[in-house]
Amino acid sequence: INASEGAACPPLVMERRCNEEKCPQHCVVSLWTGWSMCSAACDRGIQERTRVVMTKERHGGDPCPELVEMRACTAREACARDCELADWTKWSHCSQACEGGTQLRFRHVSRPPAGLGVCPADDDRKRLERRACNLHKCSVAADK
Repeated sequence: INASEGAACPPLVMERRCNEEKCPQHCVVSLWTGWSMCSAACDRGIQERTRVVMTKERHGGDPCPELVEMRACTAREACARDCELADWTKWSHCSQACEGGTQLRFRHVSRPPAGLGVCPADDDRKRLERRACNLHKCSVAADK
């Protein structure tokens, strides 16, 4: 090599493509809404709150968190309600014309029980009353 010519200099500027991958975009969500009303009017129910996606995850960004959150709630009043009974019926006709019979009267259910509420059985003293009637001796018809 000729000394005056020397070796060729390397390039002083080099160009190369970069940042061609798209940047990760993380999911962004709104703040939580307030808690909903309890789903049950009595006993236990569910409340929920939600949030919405403002920006979807893209290009390997962080995924979205849960958008719905639920919790148990207890309503003010219990669902267990006992039945309500109607007024007493009139006394039935006496079962015997003489020498002692029985009369009955009932209380029908006007509002059934709810949940774990209870109601007296049909033959319970709260719903069925008996009383004696026509206690007199039967008269025997005389032979004519």
